[in-house]
Amino acid sequence: NAIKSGLANENFIKYASENLLNDRSFIIQAISVNGKIYKFLKNDFKNDIEIINKSIENNPSVYEYLDNKYKSNIEISKKAISLNPYILSFAPDEIRNNKDIVICAVKKYPDSIQYASDNLKNDFEIAKILVMPNENHPYGKPRSIQYLSSSILLNDEMFSKLVEINPKILKIDDLYEVFKNFADQYFLNEDYKRAIEVYQKIIKINPNMPDGLIDAGNAQKKNWKFY
Repeated sequence: NAIKSGLANENFIKYASENLLNDRSFIIQAISVNGKIYKFLKNDFKNDIEIINKSIENNPSVYEYLDNKYKSNIEISKKAISLNPYILSFAPDEIRNNKDIVICAVKKYPDSIQYASDNLKNDFEIAKILVMPNENHPYGKPRSIQYLSSSILLNDEMFSKLVEINPKILKIDDLYEVFKNFADQYFLNEDYKRAIEVYQKIIKINPNMPDGLIDAGNAQKKNWKFY
């Protein structure tokens, strides 16, 4: 009981005897109490699939300390991310680009889309999942669309469909900033025509936003210089 109590602090394992540190049955019992102990284990145990899985089951944040070959393992990644979708932030590129895993993550925590690959931030099926009400989010999570690609958000047809699914999108406090960032980038790249289109979209979404009118006017002036 004293050992079990001590294991509540992962640093306890540093002071365990060599016999215990080499005892696989003890290690399995230890990680069942505190998965964080994994990061202090000897390499043989860090490469033990059963120990990896049990550590993740107890504390999915252990995924951060896995060797890349295990982070690239679909089953291990799926287990960790299903328990804590924000673990996706520690995943390698091939996992961030795994559509099944990303869908599993965003259904539970839509904001985890920010850690997905650029390819999946451009996936309209995933975009719809972000705003669609589900058992975890009865009203959807419209604010999470800020992490989607400009190809979706600036596409009138796609954006309209998202709004149709969840009209609360139009009430997002920082929706203006999301579109303004796109427009400003076009402006800085001297693509004034595209910038004007986005500023006009901002005005359409919120006609009472004076900055949108000013920015659109400035872009229009720049654009005229090229004609």
